[in-house]
Amino acid sequence: MSELEHPADATAFGRKIGRPAARALVGASLAEWESLATVRRSECAGLHGVGPAAMRVLDAGLAERGLGWAPARGE
Repeated sequence: MSELEHPADATAFGRKIGRPAARALVGASLAEWESLATVRRSECAGLHGVGPAAMRVLDAGLAERGLGWAPARGE
């Protein structure tokens, strides 16, 4: 895969999330901030390839846009 074909280029999150996280998010149809806000944080963090560094980027990005994770069950 060339530098121009980075999986994160298919997302709204940019390359800071890394290739494995980008592939996982695209595969789960979570490539946009609005779609990401429809799932619980634990669901996203549970995707294979989405690690702590990617979660920090996603947490910050959601907050910057006035969005947040879907409430956990029971909230």
